[in-house]
Amino acid sequence: MKSVHFIKAVFLAVLMSFMLLAEPLLADERRNGYRHDGRHNVTLDRAVKNARSRYNGRIISAETVGAEDGSTHNIRILTNDGRVRRLRVDPSTGDYVKPRRR
Repeated sequence: MKSVHFIKAVFLAVLMSFMLLAEPLLADERRNGYRHDGRHNVTLDRAVKNARSRYNGRIISAETVGAEDGSTHNIRILTNDGRVRRLRVDPSTGDYVKPRRR
């Protein structure tokens, strides 16, 4: 009977150790703009950082807009050659989405 209690105590100690080690990793992901809440895995801030590293230029505007088919992060960048790039980012994946035709 004592061995069963000992095994349970060791199991709980190992489980708690894993939980304590996993929390800083999850906090680091949240701090870097990635969330795992089932809705938005990529925050607007992270999408802007990704766009800025992909396209050289200055961010003109950035916003999250909801639509019937889901929300998107809309980002406008003024490139170094004077052109304005309009980007749409899927918040659940971080992928760039084709712009809608006007």
